[in-house]
Amino acid sequence: MMKLLVAMMLLWKEAYSVNLLIPEQIHLAFSRTPDTMSVQWATMDKFCTSNTIVKYGKDKNLLSSNTGSCFKFDMGTKTIQQSHHVANMINLDASSKYYYRVGDGINWSIIYSFITAPDALTLSNVLPQKFIIVGDMASSSSHPDKSTTVLPWI
Repeated sequence: MMKLLVAMMLLWKEAYSVNLLIPEQIHLAFSRTPDTMSVQWATMDKFCTSNTIVKYGKDKNLLSSNTGSCFKFDMGTKTIQQSHHVANMINLDASSKYYYRVGDGINWSIIYSFITAPDALTLSNVLPQKFIIVGDMASSSSHPDKSTTVLPWI
């Protein structure tokens, strides 16, 4: 009976433990050159103790990898402290689909994908283009009247 109780406690701990190093809030941004894409994410690690790695490639085998940097982020109240990670995917081909995931070498995100921007040779193949840009920093209910003002314009 005691072995069963210990086994159940271990399963409960595994099911309900929180891994603070799992990447979240993953987003892309164009970088300084057209052949580079920047990826950013957060972990709940308060001290930037984890590595910053992006793995990427034209297929899901993600053959290339690059390391990045990490900085501590504090919301000011010291109730929410995070590590923000930034890494670049470099030497990308224009108008190409790439797969990527981010993590620390042990804890990884799921695999995502994106298509790179066209260059002069591939631009006519992808015209016309449409863009939607949305920004939302409403992370609390401190200004509920302002956090939804962008939605009617979408």
